[in-house]
This record gives sequence, structure tokens and C-alpha cells, in this order.
Amino acid sequence: MVCPDKVKPVADGSGKPLVTGCQTGVDWTVTSRTKMSRRMEPLSEYQELHVISDLHIGGVAPFQIFDQGDLLAQTIDHLRDQSPNKQVALLINGDMVDFLAEDKAKYFDPIGAVGKLDRIFRDPAFAPVWDALQRFVQKNKRTLIINLGNHDLELALPWVREHLLDQLSGGNDRARGRIILSLDGAGCLCRVGRAKVLCVHGNEVDTWNVTDYEMLRRQGRELNQGRDVKEWTPNAGAKLVIDVMNDIKREYPFVDLLKPEVEAVVPVLYALKPSLVSKIGAVMSVGTRLAWDAVRRMSGFLGEEETAPDAEAAEVDPRQAMESLLRETFVTSPQQYSDADALLRAAEERLEGGSTTSVNVRGGEDQYLGLPTTANAHFRQLGVAR
Repeated sequence: MVCPDKVKPVADGSGKPLVTGCQTGVDWTVTSRTKMSRRMEPLSEYQELHVISDLHIGGVAPFQIFDQGDLLAQTIDHLRDQSPNKQVALLINGDMVDFLAEDKAKYFDPIGAVGKLDRIFRDPAFAPVWDALQRFVQKNKRTLIINLGNHDLELALPWVREHLLDQLSGGNDRARGRIILSLDGAGCLCRVGRAKVLCVHGNEVDTWNVTDYEMLRRQGRELNQGRDVKEWTPNAGAKLVIDVMNDIKREYPFVDLLKPEVEAVVPVLYALKPSLVSKIGAVMSVGTRLAWDAVRRMSGFLGEEETAPDAEAAEVDPRQAMESLLRETFVTSPQQYSDADALLRAAEERLEGGSTTSVNVRGGEDQYLGLPTTANAHFRQLGVAR
């Protein structure tokens, strides 16, 4: 817990505040209801921290989201060479690689991940980036930090992690020591100058892409020890990519760039290809379980064996889920946009009428990470009354 200059006292129920004073720049950890102690672990300190994210390196041409290998390599070399006397860190803040974009992609592929990573290493479109990262960590006073995303979960598995470290370090132990992997969802916490900085990928607050890090850890442990593991349960975001988007992007490559999933991707996919309603609706029904996952995550119970009450029984009919989503997203009736041409015509009419928006999408409401608001919002999007 960081104690800033001014803090509102927090009571423990006895009427006595747990925090009554403050010392700027000191980190504190609550060890009991009344006792405070200094955190002993020092944070990594840098004079410069450069953050990039969501490279999504993966897939075969021409279906690759990332296609700027030479330019990124030049950027990495620039960061390596500038300010040679400063401690400089480069943070890749999640989704460095994209296993979901590979051929024969699976929701989670612990057995095939090393082979897929090798193919990504060898791909000519991506090779300049790997070479530049190797050069970066060969230099003194340079640190490479990699956060886990939601399209590269397999990097957290022990054997995949080691393979990645071998590739990035080029077998050099000193270079290996300049690489920090944060693959458990904790993110990267460090100091940059006098500022304290926390970097996370962001799927922690995205119900469609929530990750069960405890289950991920168990998968690695059980497989490492030669034990049988439970089948991986994908989130709705992974199902959307594997079941729907990987096929439709061959005709409409831009769908890879659409965000967010619920308000943008699903309605656009439905408008482009209404025949996908069953597949999209099936993905939507997964969201009911994920809404419960969001509740469990915020309550600290995600990763436990038991299933949340009524989570499986709460799945909804695919068409009803789609109708509910479109009704929530578009002010007008969803039937008005039954195909892509109709949606484009509506956009043209709005533009000619002086509107600056292509479709009338609801938005602007404040969003909170509170338990009731999150749960109710996601159930409302799914058309499930709670």
C-alpha cells in the first residue's frame, strides 16, 4: 500500500484508523489490523521506461496483424544506443506474440506452443524484431521486461518460458539476467525517476478476456510433473478469435483491429456475415459464465475448483443473446442493420445529415470497477436478468 501525502484514515471497525499518518515516498505493508511495517523488497529503478504493447507477432502472411518488423527493430536499436549511461528499460506490455493467430490455433496449446514459437522466431516478417531484442539485452544498463497478455498465455508455462529466454538471450547468461518476465498477472511495478509506475496488460478489467492465472499455474505444474490436466476453459475473447474471427478475417482483414469486443466486434461481424449468428451467439453465451468470473475475480475467488452458482445454467439462446446485444448497442432496431450494406448505407445517411458518428452507438456513461456495477453491466449486455 502506498501512503501518499494525504490519505483518508481507514477504520478497522473498532473506530481506530489503520492509517493515521504518512511519510512521502515510503511503501508500507499492513501485517495486522494495527501494525504497520516497511516493505523490505526494493523496486527495480530506471531512469527511462519505454512501453509498447499488443504487438501480436504471429500468423502467416498475408494474415498478420504485425507487419512493421524493420521499423520496430530500428526503434529498439535506437533505445539500445541512446543514453548509454542511463538505466533504460523496454517493457512489452502483453500480447507480444499471438498464439491465437497461428494456423491450427487452439484456445490453449501447451504441447504445441514451443513449435509455434519457433515458427514465429523464423518468420522473415518478425525476425528483425527478435534480432533487435537480442542486441538490446546484450548491452549493459538495458533491461527487457515482458508482461503476459491474453493471446500469449502459453508463455507462462515453464518450458515455453525457458525457450523464450534462450531465444532472447542468445545463450548469454549476462543477457539473460537483463530480462524480466512477469507472467502471473501481477504486472510490472518499478520506479522511474521519482515516480512509482505499475504497468498491466489491461485484460484484468476486461470480462471478455479475463485470465484464470491460478489455473494457468496449475496447468504448468501438472504438465511439468507428468500428470493429467483438466481441459482449458477459454474466455469469450479467445472463443471469438478462434471460432469466428480467424475465418472471417480472410475476407475482412480489418476485423483484427476492432475493439472493444462487445460493443464493436460482435455487431460488426454480425452485420458483415449474418450467417455467423449461431457461432457468435455461442460466444455470447460464454459471457454469462465470464460475468460470474468477473465477480469471482474481484472477490478473490477466481481459480477455485467450485463453479459459481447457476453459471452453467445461465447460458442464453444464441439468437436471443445477439438480439439483446444489438438492442443495447444500437439505439435503433437491430433488424435495420441486417447486413453490411444496410449498415454502410445508414452510416452514409448519418454523415450526409451532419452527424460525425458512423453509427449511433451508446456511450459516455461512467464505468466503475465496483462489484455490483460490473456484474450488472455484463449480465445486461448478455440479456440475462439478474
